[in-house]
Parts: sequence; structure tokens; C-alpha cells
Amino acid sequence: MDIAGEVVELLLTRDADRAWELAQKLDGLNDDRRATEAKALLGIEAQLALLLDAAGEFPAECIILDHAEWHRGVLGILASRVVERTGRPALILSHEDGQAHGSGRSIDGFHLLDALTAIHQGQTGGPEVFSRFGGHAHAVGFSLPVANLELLRARMREHTTSLLTGSILVPHLDCDVELRLDEITPTFFEWLERCAPFGVGNEEPVFVTQGAVLCATPRIIKEIHVGLQIELPRGSNSMPDVTISALGWSRPGRGTDWATRCAELGLGHGSRVDLAYRVRKSTFGQSASLELELCDLRLATSTAPGLESQPG
Repeated sequence: MDIAGEVVELLLTRDADRAWELAQKLDGLNDDRRATEAKALLGIEAQLALLLDAAGEFPAECIILDHAEWHRGVLGILASRVVERTGRPALILSHEDGQAHGSGRSIDGFHLLDALTAIHQGQTGGPEVFSRFGGHAHAVGFSLPVANLELLRARMREHTTSLLTGSILVPHLDCDVELRLDEITPTFFEWLERCAPFGVGNEEPVFVTQGAVLCATPRIIKEIHVGLQIELPRGSNSMPDVTISALGWSRPGRGTDWATRCAELGLGHGSRVDLAYRVRKSTFGQSASLELELCDLRLATSTAPGLESQPG
């Protein structure tokens, strides 16, 4: 949204007043970025809706979307949102003075920089597509004359026909370890926090619990988000059932619509489910508790409660 040098200056300055000035400016720019991203996502959702086939599936190709008014500073974020939404690699472009400037993000198994390199002159030569381009397997940046946009689309469609097939387009979620609900304790969370910060090279763990039971009807929050009360029955009068809250956050253009997902699965009080989630700390009022942030869920694959056995 602005020059990156001020971020470096904020980290290096020893002047507290200057640091405060920079922090306020960057915080304001971040708010601007969020608003700009949200506005662009509305247009992206409209364009994506036109790409769906009769079965509600996106084409097996790189998604290429452009708009003259999309801010260049959020193109990479928008490309990531489209990848999350569609499960396809994506190139997102804006226009300025006859040039289209773009950013791209990819999926596992599809080398995006190799794709741009291959289509730059086409399989049999021909006019060059890009004014410049660069990047790596998962992310690229590029520019080209606006007049070349259709050539970009045609060559990318031809290039991806034989590559974006089968398992590459099947969404997958990498899960790290299976937990019982009674293992999600404050002590466990303290150790989890010691593994932070999470990011590239140190991904935040995704946990799995099987055979949990909904002890209430799913609660729809603001029409799109969902709150679940989960318990794992002990099957014994000597030990209480373990209960915890699970939240699914739906974001336009960003993955699962949780309210729709729960309705499609027919979830209700007593439904048995398998969950994939991250663990979060929730602070409400003066109290703090742990809760689950949903990554995925399905109807339980077994009629017997999962993970009720003791450790070992």
C-alpha cells in the first residue's frame, strides 16, 4: 500500500517518537489494505461465479482475473484468496497506463514460474507475452501490455490442459496428530505456544479428533459463521464428559462456508463428527478458555466413539 522502507525504519529506529509515528501510519495503512482487499473480493466473487460449471465446479485451469481498479498492493493477497476459494493456481491483474501488472499464487504440484516461462513465447515461438516476470514455484510477479491479456489466457489454458488433472486438483489438508479432547489443557497450550512463531518452515499444527458428539444444535453466527459445542462421551458415570467449543469462520473468497457445510451434513444435536482444527485461546470478559478453530469436519467414519481409549 506504500513504501516498505518505513517498516524497516520502524524496526531499526531508536527514536520512540518516530517509532510511534511510524506505527500509527502503518496501522492506518493496514486498515486501508483490509478495506481495499474486501472491496476487490466482492468483484472477484462475481467473476468467479461466472466460471462455475453446471456442477458447481471451477475449470481445471489457472484462474486469471483482472480489473482496472484493483490496487497493485493487494494483488498477491487476492491471488492467495482465489487459490483458497478455488483450489486452482491464480493470476490476478490490475491495469495502469496500458500495462497490466499481476501477481500469482499456486498450488502444490504446479510450478508457477515454470508455467510463465513456458508460455512467454509459446510452444512454437511467437510474440512474447510478458514485459517482465519472475518468482518461484508458488508465487510470481509480472507485467504485460493490456493488449496481451487474451494471449496470456489462451497460452496458459493450453499449458495447463495436461498438467492440472487428477490428484493435483483434489483439496487436501495436512494434519499433524490425533488428540483426545481431554488432552487439550492449559498446560498443553502453553507448550504449543512455545513452538511459535508459526509460518513458512514452521507451520502451525493441525490436530484431529474423531468421534466427537455435538451436544447442541450448531449455532449460526451472523448468518455465515458457525459455533459448535463438542463433547466426547466417556461412557462412564465415574468420569464427566469432556466438552469444548469449536468455531468455523467463513470469509468471502476464503475457503469453507461453514453455515452451508453444516446444513449439507445435516448436523444437529447428537451428530457424531470427526474434526480437524487448530487450538486457540479465547478471552471473554475476565476469563480465558481454550477453543477449536475448525479447519475441516465430516460425519464420523465409525459408529463407535473415536479416541476414547487411554494413552498408550
